[in-house]
Amino acid sequence: MSVLMLRADGSCWPNPGAGSFGMVASRDGRVECRSRKDIGPSTNNVAEWRGAIAALDYALVNSRGAAVVLEMDSRLVVE
Repeated sequence: MSVLMLRADGSCWPNPGAGSFGMVASRDGRVECRSRKDIGPSTNNVAEWRGAIAALDYALVNSRGAAVVLEMDSRLVVE
């Protein structure tokens, strides 16, 4: 079975401040998609959630029956 690996992160500076997020999707060790977006005034938590949502939106359209794994460093989102 194929695995779609998603990695996402969000950040802002200062907190709250200018926020952005990014995500990378790979399958079988090959990067399929890289995406980042500036989201304007935000908190770090909002930016982390936006990154997770962007990654899962990608998986919803592109998983093609693969198992989906999302990796993040945000304890708030992961737990």
